[in-house]
Amino acid sequence: MNHDLHVAYTSVEILEQREIARCYYLLEFSYPPTAPEPRPGQFFTMRIGNGPVPLLRRPFAFSSYRNGRAACIYQRRGRATTMLTTHRAGDVVDIIGPLGRPFPLKPSYSRPPVLVSGGIGIGPILFLSRTLEKQGIDHLLVLGARNADLLPSHQPSRPTELVLCTDDGSTGFSGTTVDYLSSRGGLGPEVVLYACGPTPMLKGLARLVEATGAELWVSLEQTMACGVGACLSCVVPTTGSTRYARVCTEGPVFNAKEIAWTSL
Repeated sequence: MNHDLHVAYTSVEILEQREIARCYYLLEFSYPPTAPEPRPGQFFTMRIGNGPVPLLRRPFAFSSYRNGRAACIYQRRGRATTMLTTHRAGDVVDIIGPLGRPFPLKPSYSRPPVLVSGGIGIGPILFLSRTLEKQGIDHLLVLGARNADLLPSHQPSRPTELVLCTDDGSTGFSGTTVDYLSSRGGLGPEVVLYACGPTPMLKGLARLVEATGAELWVSLEQTMACGVGACLSCVVPTTGSTRYARVCTEGPVFNAKEIAWTSL
């Protein structure tokens, strides 16, 4: 964990919640000025409900932060997230954050960086895209999903270049994000990629950059219990001497070379 980054335990008010794609929701909430400002790639944990179920907090990646408003994009797929969809503006929830290691940004890029998301990984990638826009950094934004219904409508207004990919070809490029980047070409040692999404997508990108020499940073999605490094439920195999790393503290963002992809 980057111990220079402080963490806050705080109650926040839900400002807005709406469905932005099939089973995908955008949740906006107040963010206290005394709390550390979240950065792209970081996450928070939320207590959903006041009863014994769900017992554990749930992790959510920040998808935006501006002027005291923060947001996340989540998918309804279990009891906890189904409960979360019933929350309305004015409800108060407890969060702990910001947690984890953010995407590392460079002062400048020799070529436009490439941002890639798959599925629910869209949240932190949109946050990163907006951050680069504010800094005036041109970039390529590649968003992937299984079909058009699963591509959230909440997209940046001014991406340098936006490419949509669907596995079934229902909109945009027909194929995965990895298929698109492979066919597009142009990757090399001077290109930096940032990605978040399902493990098969990240594995595919890791193989792609290994062949091209590009630099890849990935935000891993892993089941978490505590979110602060104590329970070890989110460990992933690494290539380093420690052999394993905790996604919640040493991650969720890693250089692709740090991950033992064949063991994941």
